[in-house]
This record gives sequence, C-alpha cells and structure tokens, in this order.
Amino acid sequence: MHEAIGDRFHAIMVDNGVLRLNEAQQVNDMLNKDLGVNLTVVDASELFLSRLHGVEDPEQKRKIIGNTFINVFFETEASKIEEAPEKEENGAEAKGNNYNDHKIDGASKPLNILQIVNSV
Repeated sequence: MHEAIGDRFHAIMVDNGVLRLNEAQQVNDMLNKDLGVNLTVVDASELFLSRLHGVEDPEQKRKIIGNTFINVFFETEASKIEEAPEKEENGAEAKGNNYNDHKIDGASKPLNILQIVNSV
C-alpha cells in the first residue's frame, strides 16, 4: 500500500486491550519500522476495558466494542490526520478527506459513520 500511494497513506491501529501480549508493539515494529508504513498505534485498552467491565450480554459487548472503536478511530485519531494539511507536489497545502462521511449505495447523501453504527 505504501509503495502504491506513498505518504498519503496513514494507518491507524487501535489497541483495544484484548490483543496478544506485545502484539501492538510487534505490529508497529513490522509495519512502521520495517516496512515504512505511516502507522499510528492508539492505546485505548483502558477505555475499552472500562466500558466492558461488568457487561455480560454478548450483543451489548459487540455494540460497546464497535461504538468505542468508531469513537477512538474516527473522532480522535482520524480527525487529527484530517486536520493536518498535506503538502502537494507543487508545495501547496491540501486538506485530507472527511473520514466521518461515507456514501452508501442507495443513500441520497453521505452518511456519518456514527449514524450508520448506531442504527445497526
């Protein structure tokens, strides 16, 4: 991916607290250091685990995990990347895409990803 689109690619890995021991660091080492992928690893393990504490219903857990991931990924980390201007080849600054809005087939307008997740 990095070779195809260069520095325009930015990967985000969210550590949800249930990864294997040292897995986040291993992924970061492999992708970022070894392969040169622009990767941000977000340690959100305390947030995930605190929201799941005491929850027994599998469906409720699924919703908590999904919503927490969306919040961490899109509302915090992706928005940081989006706000940072990119340098185009001619030296001009260009702003990134809006990661929160996605066009869904059949929808009349782009939908916010949180609207999609909360409707499921």
